[in-house]
Amino acid sequence: MTRHWLLVAMLIAPWLAGAQQVDTAFAPPFALVQVQPGEPSWMPVFRLRAAETTYRGSAWWEPYAEMRAQAEARVGNDTGATAFFDRLIPPSTQTIVFPPGVRAVPALDVLAAAADTARVIMLNEHHHVSATRLLTLQLLPILWAKGFRYLAAEALAVKDTGLGRRGYAIEGVTGYYTDDPVFGEIIRQALRLGYHVVPYDAEESQEDSTDGLNPQQRRDSIEALNLYDRIFREDPNAKVLVHAGIAHIKESVTASWSPMAAYFRKLSGIDPVTADQTVLIEHSAPAYEHPAYRAAIAAGLLRDVPVVLVDSTGAPYLPAGFGTDLEILSPRVRWDHDRPMWMALFGTRVSVDLHVAECVARRCVAEARLAAESDRAVALDRAEVSAAGAVRLFVPARQRVRVRVTESSGTVVRTLTLGSYSLTNRSTAGKNTSGRSRKE
Repeated sequence: MTRHWLLVAMLIAPWLAGAQQVDTAFAPPFALVQVQPGEPSWMPVFRLRAAETTYRGSAWWEPYAEMRAQAEARVGNDTGATAFFDRLIPPSTQTIVFPPGVRAVPALDVLAAAADTARVIMLNEHHHVSATRLLTLQLLPILWAKGFRYLAAEALAVKDTGLGRRGYAIEGVTGYYTDDPVFGEIIRQALRLGYHVVPYDAEESQEDSTDGLNPQQRRDSIEALNLYDRIFREDPNAKVLVHAGIAHIKESVTASWSPMAAYFRKLSGIDPVTADQTVLIEHSAPAYEHPAYRAAIAAGLLRDVPVVLVDSTGAPYLPAGFGTDLEILSPRVRWDHDRPMWMALFGTRVSVDLHVAECVARRCVAEARLAAESDRAVALDRAEVSAAGAVRLFVPARQRVRVRVTESSGTVVRTLTLGSYSLTNRSTAGKNTSGRSRKE
């Protein structure tokens, strides 16, 4: 079992123990996400798909659905990831009315202004929504100019001691969530800028304790201690961007959660600026979205960029009550040929259409990597090839890129090297076969 899913198993153990019916006829689904030697990091998605009927309706359905959503996102199936995760959410027709004077301010501007005085800025992500990693990527050069020199990421594994020298993430080594193209780009760009990239998640060797804490409390308290020990003991004046998962950046302790940010504030005396990106986001249908998100869309407050709502005094308006300083609303995704247009990464990438005859009516995944990087590097982009053999990839402009297409059995069916494309035109490699295009 991977380190990540070991932690998940520990956290859900009390829930399973209290469940009225725990199906013991088959094993828990955690083994399905274990990447076997020689497998690409996305291979578990096919095992999970095949096992869906097995877990549907069982006591293991919720962890299975969470794993499945993350696995779908890993092969570029963003709509499938969101739709699957939404099976865990009850639909709602609740409405909300904003008080007079509420307006939207670009989130990037709010965070950039906060960085003038903040020592620590914490953002979170939804693990099955790669788009919740975009703002961290966009902030890197802005915060660097304001004196931030550390990027601390919960997703990083301490075992990857060669990351700084190498300059890019490696599948299955750098971390679990880092095997995502956007996360891979965060690491790549942070190291290019000169950031110290710091892992801080709890390690197994740190969790053997008789401190009386439950597994969740122990993990979050250790995360806070690692942040403090690995950065501020060495550099008391450090300015740090922290990228965490979901509820770890909440600042208040509740009966059900003792978050890392609260532990960190108490330990360090530093009050971080915390910004949630996991609640006020798009779902597979409006009925699954927070009523404040739907209201912002209807009022025209949310268009093309992430925003923060402020009240008539200019103070943050926090309709979700998540427990952070800021709540960021992310715009609806725009699509072209079944790919999210945000994969252009703020205009730095060009789309390339490929036709792979070997993948007609077969399951294949296409991955693009910089030609100068290892075959084990986290892909620049990754997408499942359609049944017609078509796939669109987004690649950096003016850089040579190597594409590998792999069948679902793990057999590589084609490799090719793409030339250096400009940003002026979308490019085609092989036959230009377009997928279905969705329009808003």
